[in-house]
Amino acid sequence: MEEEKKENQKNKKKIQEDIFDFRLYISLAIAVFLISIGSFVGNFGDDKISDSVSTWGAFGDYLGGTLNPIFAFASFIALLYTINLQIKELKASREELELTREELSKSADAQKEQSNSIKIQNFENTFFNMLDLHNKIVDNTNIYKGTSLSHADFTPKMIKSSNGELLKGREAIASLLEIIGNFTKRNNDTRKFNKSYDIAHDTCQNFIGHYFGNIYQILKFISENKFISKEEKHKYASLFRAQFSSDELLLLFYHCTGKIGSKKFKPLIEEFNFLEHLKLNKDDENTQFIIYTEIYDIKAFGKNKNKVEEIKNDEKSKRKKLKEDDDYFGWLDNTVKIAKIFFDDNNYEKAEEILNEYLSHRKREEFTLQDKIKILLYNIKEEKSLTISTQEPQ
Repeated sequence: MEEEKKENQKNKKKIQEDIFDFRLYISLAIAVFLISIGSFVGNFGDDKISDSVSTWGAFGDYLGGTLNPIFAFASFIALLYTINLQIKELKASREELELTREELSKSADAQKEQSNSIKIQNFENTFFNMLDLHNKIVDNTNIYKGTSLSHADFTPKMIKSSNGELLKGREAIASLLEIIGNFTKRNNDTRKFNKSYDIAHDTCQNFIGHYFGNIYQILKFISENKFISKEEKHKYASLFRAQFSSDELLLLFYHCTGKIGSKKFKPLIEEFNFLEHLKLNKDDENTQFIIYTEIYDIKAFGKNKNKVEEIKNDEKSKRKKLKEDDDYFGWLDNTVKIAKIFFDDNNYEKAEEILNEYLSHRKREEFTLQDKIKILLYNIKEEKSLTISTQEPQ
């Protein structure tokens, strides 16, 4: 309103200046005309008006010779003035158009900003609704204490405890983590942990399928949003990660090594450094396997990457030491040599079965022999892992 008032005052002043210039030019023209007549009359006239044609002719020639150049010059000046006025008007029009363009641009920017603000608001509403749903899924997760996972007769199944306490929420998730951990250790083959986890996950699908599905959808929703910056995406992902207990993070750490989570889920975990606050136990065989085989990109662990490198280097040193043992088979008796034959024939399952049976009947005081058999078992696992092609993400 104030700017419009100033603009009106400016236009009014400009009009007054133009009127003044016009009156000045008219006054000058009249003055020149009167001076010319007065000069002629003063020099050649008398008290009477002449009736002589020659006198009027001389007067006309005088006026024409005197005023015509003056009026011609005045016309030229008027033309220049008109051109100047047109230039000013064009300049004013351009300025007005520029102001209009700026206003339209500001209006468009404001509309775009408003639109983005609405989209971000919609994103946040959806995000917090999904976050609320995640917490409800966690709260509604339940399992009976003492439930176990059996793999007897090569058919995995959940064995429900008959009189165990019903665990809910994060206690239930902690129990599921323990069940999966016990299952993989009972199978005595952490070199194939990701395959063991696939079996455990398929068996526990009814308990954790929708739980992991919702986590994946939330991270995907954050990652694919086009209206928030990379820094803001990490902020929302960090806010989501803050909802996880240490057991939930460890279970998620296991989950993305299996076939169901390795292709689409794991890249999201890596993108948002989601395992940065995971408590890594360097003595846990499952953790050693996952870290050593580099299933995850190092960026998944964020600022915790030094701990990851430490575990990986320790595992490398341990494996190198085992491989450099020159007295590898020189100590073996006949039973173990039989196992060695199966080992050389790539029948690792049979070799492992013989050695485990052999260990169970040895005397407890024969620690050196037991350690050496364990070394052989370790390398059987190593060789078995080499026969398994690298699992393609799915």
